[in-house]
Amino acid sequence: MVTRTRLYHDGTLVLEGFPASDVSAHLADPASVLWLDLHRPGAAELTMLGQEFGIHELALEDAAHHG
Repeated sequence: MVTRTRLYHDGTLVLEGFPASDVSAHLADPASVLWLDLHRPGAAELTMLGQEFGIHELALEDAAHHG
């Protein structure tokens, strides 16, 4: 799996390439926007997304199955 992360603060890129496991640390600031690209995420990555962003498990299941 390939992961790309970017963090913008007040519209300016301030950090990129940080581990996806650091997402929650960056979500606390309302002036920040987090960009997370996941290419071919596995079950562990989808579980992390569900926990970090409150995505329902059925939506994650749909995302895991193409088409």
